[in-house]
Amino acid sequence: MTAVNIVLETLYKFCEEHNFKHPHMIIAKELVAKGLEQSQCTIENIKLIVYSYFNFTIEQVERKTRKREIVQARQIVHFFAKETSDHFELGWSFADIGKEIGKKNHATVLHACKRVEGFCETERSYNMKIIAIRDIIRINLKPPKINKNNEPRETNVPS
Repeated sequence: MTAVNIVLETLYKFCEEHNFKHPHMIIAKELVAKGLEQSQCTIENIKLIVYSYFNFTIEQVERKTRKREIVQARQIVHFFAKETSDHFELGWSFADIGKEIGKKNHATVLHACKRVEGFCETERSYNMKIIAIRDIIRINLKPPKINKNNEPRETNVPS
């Protein structure tokens, strides 16, 4: 049992004993149950985490629709793909991210990142969701073993 599992199990027991149902704890528990715990950091795994958080399937989100909830989920995936790329030095460009997420162009990804940042500054509840999703991503995704130049990664990369 990993340290992450021990921490999560302790938190789950505490939440159950005190009848506390925090949304990102529930999602984190579901993702561990699905076997995502400490998976490789990919755009597909980021999509899975974000869409699970909002209770959407990949098919629902990747349809052509402009429903506000779905558009926001897509934008959050764009935002976290770029943030994760920068954090782990993966070298994903806006164009790379756009191709992976619904064949969008670089301008769509840039716009999505700015929208998410803007909402975080003005809407507290939205910012709390972003913080919760960021925690889930950092718990469940591990950095790749190589950096963007295909060289072995140093082990002291901050998480």
